[in-house]
Amino acid sequence: MMQKLLRPIFLLMILALVALAPSVAVRANNNEHATNAQPATITIQAAELARFQLTDAARVQQYTADATARWAKEFNAVIDPATLAVYDLRPLMGTPGEPLIAIYPKDELPSTVTMITNPDGTMTVRSSVSVSAVAPPKPVYLPAAAFRVYLPAVQKQITTNQVWEQTNFNCRDDPAQYGIMSSCWYTYRMLNDSDPNRDYWALKQKATVQTVSGYALTMASVASKPIVRTGTIDTVKWYGWEPGQSRAGECITVTLILTPFGIGAELPINMCESWVIDKSPSVPGEFKTTWRMFPAMVLYYPHSREVGSVIAIATAPGQDVGWDLTKEFLGEWNPP
Repeated sequence: MMQKLLRPIFLLMILALVALAPSVAVRANNNEHATNAQPATITIQAAELARFQLTDAARVQQYTADATARWAKEFNAVIDPATLAVYDLRPLMGTPGEPLIAIYPKDELPSTVTMITNPDGTMTVRSSVSVSAVAPPKPVYLPAAAFRVYLPAVQKQITTNQVWEQTNFNCRDDPAQYGIMSSCWYTYRMLNDSDPNRDYWALKQKATVQTVSGYALTMASVASKPIVRTGTIDTVKWYGWEPGQSRAGECITVTLILTPFGIGAELPINMCESWVIDKSPSVPGEFKTTWRMFPAMVLYYPHSREVGSVIAIATAPGQDVGWDLTKEFLGEWNPP
C-alpha cells in the first residue's frame, strides 16, 4: 500500500527536477537537432555587467595576475592588473560548473556581450565594446558599435624615415562555456610619411582561442571598420592589409607586415587550417579575418588557435580616425 502511495510522489519529484535542470547549449553526439529551431540569443548591456562583477579582492588579484602574465607571453603586451575588472558570466549562461571569467579594462567595458545558441547546438560569443585609443578623448559608448578606437590627428613630419608609432593598446578575455578568447588590439600612426596630402593609420589585432575539456573549437574572427570624427568617411582610402589572401593548409608561422614602407606594426602569427579574409569592396578599412576548422577535424582540449590582421588606411590630413572592432568565436560539445 505504501509503495502505491509513494510511486506518484517519486514521479512528481523526477518531473520537477527535469523542469528545473539548466539548459546546456551543446551539440549532441549524434548531431541530431530540430531543423526548424531558431537561435537563442542572450545579450547584456554595459550597465548590467555590475551584477556579474567579482568583488573578492583575493580572487580578483589572482585572475588579473594570471591574465596579464598570459597576455605578456602571448601578445607581448604589458597591462597593469589594477586597471582591470573581473566578471563571472556563468549566471548569464545558466550553466553549472566552473566560473566563466571575463576580464575587461575598467574604462573600456563592453557595450554589449552576446551569447548565441545556434540551431545545431553550437555556441557563438560576440563582444561589442567602444574604446578610446588615447586620452583624451574619453571612451564614447555606442551600443551599436564594437570596439571603437579613436586616434588623434597626426602632426606631419616630412622626412625620409617612415615608422609606425604605436599610440595605444589594450587586452581582454571573453569567456564561453567551451573556451576563452584572449585578444589585444594596437593602434599606430605613421610618422615621417613624406606625403603632405595624406595621413596614414594602422590597426593590429590578434586573438588566441583555447578550448576547455570536452569542447571543440570551430571558428574565430576579428573584424574592423573605419570611422572618422572629423571630416568625412569619403576621404578614407586603403593603404594595405594582411593577410593578403585566404588560405587553407597545414599550420605555418608567418609575420604579417605592411609594405612598401613603414616598420613597427609587424604581427607574428600561426596560421592553421582555413583562413578566410573578407575585404570590403566599398568601404576602405572594413576587413575581417576568420579562422575555421576543417570539417573533418576536431580540436580537443588543450588545443588553441590564433587569428589576426594588420590593416592601414590613408586619410586627408588632420582627421581623427578610428575603427569599430568586433571579435567572435564559436565552439561545440564534442568529447573524444
